[in-house]
Parts: sequence; structure tokens; C-alpha cells
Amino acid sequence: MWKIYHPKNAFGEQDKREIANKITAVYAIFLPYFYVNVFFGPIDAEDCYIGGKPNGDFVRVTINHIAKSIKDPEEKKLFLNACNRILDPYVAFCSTI
Repeated sequence: MWKIYHPKNAFGEQDKREIANKITAVYAIFLPYFYVNVFFGPIDAEDCYIGGKPNGDFVRVTINHIAKSIKDPEEKKLFLNACNRILDPYVAFCSTI
């Protein structure tokens, strides 16, 4: 399950569909589609605080795996790099693991 918290209007409907489809494709090799859940949570600027200060220009992604865990460090690195490749076109900055 992916939860993507973001400022309102950060992603259009087309963006959300594309992101969800790309995320689903990563898992399609080893999981049925219905296991892949992506939730977009728009957050008002006054409801997001970074370091104790309001921040209306921030995207946070949390990923919960219920069907498979990634224990191997190299496999984890490959997965996180795939996550970055998915999000890079839609956000200004994603760090590479």
C-alpha cells in the first residue's frame, strides 16, 4: 500500500492514474493487481509542518508491504531506485538511494 501525501492540486487526475499504473507495474511481476493500493492524500498547507514550521510544498510517500518484504540490501536498493524513477517526473526532487 502506497500513501502519497501532497499539497492540494500537486497532481492532476491523469498524473494520479499514471503514477498508480506505474506502481502497479512494479509489483505485477509477483503479485496480483488487487494487492497494489495507491492512496493520494491532499493536505492543506496549514496542516503540514516540517521542523515545526508550516510547509505547503512537500510530498511524502509511505509504502507498506503486506504480501512481501524486501530483506536483501541489493534488492531493496533496486526497489527504491524504481520508486524514484516512478516519482521523478512528478516531483521536483527525489533522492537516489
